[in-house]
Amino acid sequence: RDMRSPDNFVLGLEHMVGLSGRSQEYLTRSMRRYYGTTPNEFIQNLRLNYAAELLRTTTDSILSVSLRAGFSTLSYFSYAFRRRFAVTPAKYRETRLY
Repeated sequence: RDMRSPDNFVLGLEHMVGLSGRSQEYLTRSMRRYYGTTPNEFIQNLRLNYAAELLRTTTDSILSVSLRAGFSTLSYFSYAFRRRFAVTPAKYRETRLY
């Protein structure tokens, strides 16, 4: 299965480990070696990219977008989004609509 599918990445690290059929430690070492990232960072990037796409293409509330992307709290989603894109989710949506 592909971790890039929202059905998979929103479920998080435990799901990724289960899909890999390897231990979390093995998966972490392999991803660091071959991709230069950890499984958590990989999943976080997938979630943030998906959230950005939803903000551009839907009128769903920011809370709904954060939950659909797999974030458990709106405050953490806003924090992570702002760190990645240098703007709040609301500002991102506002500037990407036109």
